[in-house]
Amino acid sequence: MGEMEENYDVVVLGSGAAGLTAALAAAVQGARVAVFEKAELIGGTTALSGAGIWIPGNKIAARAGIEDSQEQGLKYLLSLSNGMILPELAEALVDGGPQLIDFLEAHTEIRLQLVPGYPDYHPEHPGGLAGGGRTLEPALVSFSGLEDWTARIAGDIQRIMLVEMPLGGAPEWSHLRFWPNAPPPTSKDSAGRWSAACSRHASPAASRWPPACAACG
Repeated sequence: MGEMEENYDVVVLGSGAAGLTAALAAAVQGARVAVFEKAELIGGTTALSGAGIWIPGNKIAARAGIEDSQEQGLKYLLSLSNGMILPELAEALVDGGPQLIDFLEAHTEIRLQLVPGYPDYHPEHPGGLAGGGRTLEPALVSFSGLEDWTARIAGDIQRIMLVEMPLGGAPEWSHLRFWPNAPPPTSKDSAGRWSAACSRHASPAASRWPPACAACG
């Protein structure tokens, strides 16, 4: 960390995804930037979340053959607002999403990936997508060279991503219970069963990661 100065061009309050992205954008433009975080650890609520980001009409979905547009995304937002949303803010959000992807790719090692099959929360509304395509998440990022920061980031390092969850492209796991401290069910055992606990046949009181559910096969 650098020494504190008395004057900065840009001061950012909060070290979540929005704050750090804003700080990076200012720094890229040559500004002297300071990020202030009131918590003991950095990351804000972003570090405790699934890290999903909603971007309609994005190029990652387009490469996957998903038909979408920013216009449809805006229509979806407006349909949910009950007339209370500021159209110019909604337009800025939708228009800025694809630009954000390009910016992150140009200035960071972060690469966003599609969460297949993750639908809009209300796909029945005008402009909604039932089959997914708008929710993205960061691919795994190496902490090589950042070891001194690992203990300063809020939350525990998780070994499961949205793409591995039931709503995120894993319909065959739709009845599985994800137990605390469990390894992600990304492999099958010798019998071809997913290594996960079935909420229909496993005890909710279990304190360990149970084997695959024999009743489900």
